Amino acid sequence: MVLVKIIYGPYEANGIIRHKKQRLWGLTNELKKLGYIVEFECTPQYGRLIIQMLNQIIFQCNITNLRFNCLYEDDVICQRIIKAVMEAETRLYSKTNMEKIREIIPKEVQLDAKSDESVVKMIEDYLPDLCYNSWDFGKQDKVGAGMVYQYRTSTPSNNN
Repeated sequence: MVLVKIIYGPYEANGIIRHKKQRLWGLTNELKKLGYIVEFECTPQYGRLIIQMLNQIIFQCNITNLRFNCLYEDDVICQRIIKAVMEAETRLYSKTNMEKIREIIPKEVQLDAKSDESVVKMIEDYLPDLCYNSWDFGKQDKVGAGMVYQYRTSTPSNNN
């Protein structure tokens, strides 16, 4: 089972600004249907939606880009998030990646590591700042140590 953390901020609806999960309903249902463990976390950042796996940002956008109480099949942004999560899972949890991570973790910590799931737990506990710079999700922005697919509603400027 793979843990997906959904970090969401408050947004305005009907003149009230607060944290609400209604826009995450279709995304949550589809992730659970695919066998992911979903964990929610609130952030004070207005309108922010961040999807994380192994403490790495996989996807981020404005939470209002998701449709309100909508099924996965009807929401294009939700479909993009699911695609990004599935691609990130294959890259993060690949056998070669797990072997490289085992080399980094100290030997005394590895004594309990019999399976990849225990290695993943060690990553979350001891190596939160691992960098996976080999990702290629198309449009890339550097955020912290990793790469992220960022959805934009407007076209980016060509100022270099």
